[in-house]
Amino acid sequence: MPFADPWSRLTGFYQRKVASLAYRRLFSVHPQRPLISFTFDDFPRSAIRTGGAILNRFGVAGTYYAALGLVDQSTPSGQIFSVEDLPALFEQGHELGCHTFAHCDSWETPTEVFEKSLVDNRAALHRLFPDVDFKTFAYPINLPKPRTKARTSEYFASCRGGGQRINIGRVDLNQLSAYFLEKTRDNFQAIRDIVDENRRASGWLIFATHDVSENPTPFGCTPEFFHDVVQYAVSSGAQIVPVVEALNILGVQGCEVRQSIRSRPRPAVQVSDQTAPAKPLVSILIPAYNAQDWIADTLRSAIAQTWEPKEIIVVDDGSTDQTLEIARKFESGTIRVLSQKNQGAASARNTALSLCRGDYIQWLDADKWRSWMELGTSESSFLQSLASSCTSGTARNLFRAVCGTICPLRSGSSARWVTISICRQPPGWSAVS
Repeated sequence: MPFADPWSRLTGFYQRKVASLAYRRLFSVHPQRPLISFTFDDFPRSAIRTGGAILNRFGVAGTYYAALGLVDQSTPSGQIFSVEDLPALFEQGHELGCHTFAHCDSWETPTEVFEKSLVDNRAALHRLFPDVDFKTFAYPINLPKPRTKARTSEYFASCRGGGQRINIGRVDLNQLSAYFLEKTRDNFQAIRDIVDENRRASGWLIFATHDVSENPTPFGCTPEFFHDVVQYAVSSGAQIVPVVEALNILGVQGCEVRQSIRSRPRPAVQVSDQTAPAKPLVSILIPAYNAQDWIADTLRSAIAQTWEPKEIIVVDDGSTDQTLEIARKFESGTIRVLSQKNQGAASARNTALSLCRGDYIQWLDADKWRSWMELGTSESSFLQSLASSCTSGTARNLFRAVCGTICPLRSGSSARWVTISICRQPPGWSAVS
């Protein structure tokens, strides 16, 4: 990508500075639990058909910023959605946001023309869906000039820009920050860093992109990349909701989600026409210290497990060899690698346990891959055996699955606990005393 000339850079800096300082509507953002929102600008069709399907797979929803004057058109960000796509969008629990009617440049367009485009977009929506209204807005192309920002803020609970940062502390509801995925689509470590920063700060991270396709435009990303981003976001423990729901959680007035907008609750899983019960998540936790000779094989054996969904968390306990560097080569949306100062195996296990989200937990020492592989045929199916105990009505009251073995929880009047692994109590199970 060619470098911008000095004048263009200076102009861009001026626009960003003026936009950020003018007509601010400050609000305190300190959620009890980190928030993440996924947003799509321009609303290319692939954003709902591919990106929306990925969000649905994880049981979450996003916000789609639509310029209704672009419906069915071919644009630099791809083929834009059709009106026929909107009922499914509402039904799946997504939010439809405003992006002006004609996709007006927020800085270059005269304020009066820009405002008319806002009104036209709302009128077009009401003609299609009289009971639906735009609650939030995203500035097209550039940040707004001050007068445009002031006029736009009168129509919406929030307006979103860019900035590549999280929202935390005193933020401007008239110019929320967002992180555009396409700017780091070749650098997943940057995604991990911003998600981890949001988790530590307990802030609100708004991801933004355009199309989601195998051959994305310069403004979009691939389905594989988007899947990994969503998966890592979910694994962070954040509450993932559309922008309007995040505003409601934060206590912004006028952001109550109207149930009439969507005709049924958001599905937890939607992968095909034949729906199946959501399978439990298994967390494979690997504490590691100076295991450079074994860590790669350990991770390969964990990856080879056919059970989905699973997450793999490696905690390096201050290794002095190449353990951390080798493990990080395996990082993905499924595999998280963290490092801490050397505090001992127990501390590494506690760190991994605090970060996992699994319904079941499997401990795997970094140098124990050989004994696991020696399980033979059970190695390829132990997770299925483990999970079968929570889907079997009989086993639900009698058994807990530990390390691939179905172990009875009670023997006579006393409870039997197996300490070589931990399994969290699934929903619907009775506590064992």
